Amino acid sequence: MFIDKVIINIKSGDGGSGAISFNQDSKNSRGGPDGGNGGRGGSVWIRCDKNMSNLNSYRFSKNFKAENGGKGSDQNKTGFNGKDVYINVPVGTLIRDKSNKQNLLANLSCDEDSFEVLTGGKGGRGNVAFVTSKNKEPLLAESGEKIDIKQIELDFRVSSNLCLIGPPNSGKSTLINNISNVIYSKRLEGASTITQQVAKNFLLSNEVSLNRKIKEAILAFRIERALSKKR
Repeated sequence: MFIDKVIINIKSGDGGSGAISFNQDSKNSRGGPDGGNGGRGGSVWIRCDKNMSNLNSYRFSKNFKAENGGKGSDQNKTGFNGKDVYINVPVGTLIRDKSNKQNLLANLSCDEDSFEVLTGGKGGRGNVAFVTSKNKEPLLAESGEKIDIKQIELDFRVSSNLCLIGPPNSGKSTLINNISNVIYSKRLEGASTITQQVAKNFLLSNEVSLNRKIKEAILAFRIERALSKKR
């Protein structure tokens, strides 16, 4: 099965909460707030992989979630940042937002292209950030930013460097059979004209030039046509 369009659910990580903490030690006899900020949530990225040729990997795997940011702690320590999630797609994939009419987000057309489709949530501030001249010991801290689930569509557009256009029974399949690794079965004759065919791994031999391959294909086609007329 060749899958070229899927809808997946993604969620970036929530930001970590800030901490409410007070410290008192020999170096700071009066004590004071020392609650650190929360860490940033992980983001969701989509990146091209030249080794992929379809979206079959996401036939059943449709939910992707980045790691949440860590909570802040005492001694003004910031929480850890959540790990990003990377979703690999073939070159030529369009990314659309299903909830927005202007829904084209990105067109990944080159190998190793990447796009941050959903940014991680910001970490909340600890109580150190709320110290003022009137409030030296704030009992206040922020929660991390919460991120909603987002639904996106991945649309793989197959591109080609070479197109063969011709009337039925003009030898298009014979030419492809002779200059590539693609083999069209006799049972499919006619279908290649009516239905779009994707020729994957269109590889030319390193030992024989393209011109020679084409000449051989044309000669083979002429011989085949001559024999068919005698029949």
